[in-house]
Amino acid sequence: MTKNRNSKAPDNFAATRWPEQFFWPFGRTSKGEFGRGWLMVVLGQIILVLAGLALLSSRISLAGIVLVFSGLFIGSWMIWVLHIRRLHDNGRSGWWALFVFVPILVAIMVMVPKKRSDQQLAGLAQMEQQLDPNTAKIDRAKAQKRKSRRAMRAKRPGGSKRAPNVLLMKTGASVTAYSFFAMLMSLLSLIVFQRMPSTKGVNRWNN
Repeated sequence: MTKNRNSKAPDNFAATRWPEQFFWPFGRTSKGEFGRGWLMVVLGQIILVLAGLALLSSRISLAGIVLVFSGLFIGSWMIWVLHIRRLHDNGRSGWWALFVFVPILVAIMVMVPKKRSDQQLAGLAQMEQQLDPNTAKIDRAKAQKRKSRRAMRAKRPGGSKRAPNVLLMKTGASVTAYSFFAMLMSLLSLIVFQRMPSTKGVNRWNN
């Protein structure tokens, strides 16, 4: 049987087909390629996410959202493919690489708005009923005044840019959660996956 031309993954930057390493899971990745590829993806994610947050800090921008989530989702896919290929190079199943999606799942959970339970809503209603009528009236007047000010700012040229950017806060929290768990996953990758020995010759996937 003739060996596949990729039976031994090249450990040379110039000889590496990086599009395959990042987007084609059916192949092998050597120790050197894994380390270099991992570093390239992480640096790319940091640049995209910081650029997106910079846009969001000035205004609610579609470009900012695209940059942030491109960094998170596309970067996670590329890291996943690298792990699959590294596992194949070690003769193991690529399904073990699914753990790299844990940070992105945490980030999505942070972004999803939380709904208050019926018990919390009932408690808030009870507290509102116990308020002094005059205090409740003053609170309603203040709330109406704040709402009117926000409406006036929104009507001015560029007013929406100065409005509180709730989307930025939610995105920042999501990115923070992703970064924390991604750091833990990265340490696991560098300790375990980077040290995996490569199998000699054609592996069980005929790579």
